[in-house]
Amino acid sequence: YIKKRRLDILNKARTIIFKTDYHNTSQIGSDDDDSGASSMDLPPSGDDDGHEDAFKFHRCSVSNTAIQIMELCRLTMDEAKTTFDVPSMTQLPLTLYRTARDTLDMFRILLPKKYELAILSQPRTAAILHNDAVYFGHHCLTLGLEYKPLFPETRDEALSLLRDNCMFVDMTPPFRELAGTALNSMLKKQQRHILECLGPRTSMLGSA
Repeated sequence: YIKKRRLDILNKARTIIFKTDYHNTSQIGSDDDDSGASSMDLPPSGDDDGHEDAFKFHRCSVSNTAIQIMELCRLTMDEAKTTFDVPSMTQLPLTLYRTARDTLDMFRILLPKKYELAILSQPRTAAILHNDAVYFGHHCLTLGLEYKPLFPETRDEALSLLRDNCMFVDMTPPFRELAGTALNSMLKKQQRHILECLGPRTSMLGSA
């Protein structure tokens, strides 16, 4: 049952990644002001020094694919929480925790491969991936802290280890790296394309 449950969740994650239209987005997060920023404005990548806004996700457009994967991750952690003290299934919470992390890894690894060409050539797709990666990185900062207190104390050594070490924060740096790569790769390609188009004209101006 445990193996089947894990496969069911991972198959659902794969279906979301490959079958959901990646260009459908929703606005999430909070507004700091009413300055009328564009819906595709990019949230900070996590490098600013404002302590009070450290855990605020600024309003932006995120793909419905990312939202569904995050919901699946949370549902999996909820299931791990409810089965934590079932004596006959001590391995299930551990497996569900690893599976929840794997759903996020699947998005981070599979989706950029699936839309590789679009990310390099379409600014909107690159911006969506950037926002998605920042969105996941933001949630990973506190997801472990959110669920750790929900696991009851136990004498089982393996479950006790899960309760003490439940964390997702280690997944934040890879998502932030993906956010930067998504934009930088597209911008470099666009820059090369512009220089190639302007190359002959630039030479003519230089020789005038």
